[in-house]
Amino acid sequence: MLDRGKDRAQRNLNPKGNSDNDHFWHRIDSRNLYYGIYSNIKMTTNKNRFKKSEKKELRRLAGLAYEREIAKALELLEGNFKQWRKNKISTFELSELIHKFHNGVARELWSFYTTVPAELNVKHAIVKGVILKNEISPGILEKL
Repeated sequence: MLDRGKDRAQRNLNPKGNSDNDHFWHRIDSRNLYYGIYSNIKMTTNKNRFKKSEKKELRRLAGLAYEREIAKALELLEGNFKQWRKNKISTFELSELIHKFHNGVARELWSFYTTVPAELNVKHAIVKGVILKNEISPGILEKL
């Protein structure tokens, strides 16, 4: 952890060296810090905890979660297309909604699912109900 000129008391660290305000920042690995909006998920990984086949399954599950979340977001955008076809909104309004979708929720989901480790993506998906526990093998579920 970087010192940045402050001693342990000034940085509000507990005896293990972790910040007491873990709800704000969560350490993912030595190179990357992630703003922890999902404070109920333990945002740490142990790279040696999963076998190669389990890591592959975690990546598959993370991909499935991403696909389901983006599909749900696209369903909302589909409603805007229906309004446009019924002439309830203009072409320009629809274009603006597409632009907001692309720069908003689509970009946030892509960023989350491509920068956060698959193990944490799967934990997030379980908490949100995107992936059900019965879709995950018992061995992986136990390690999560």
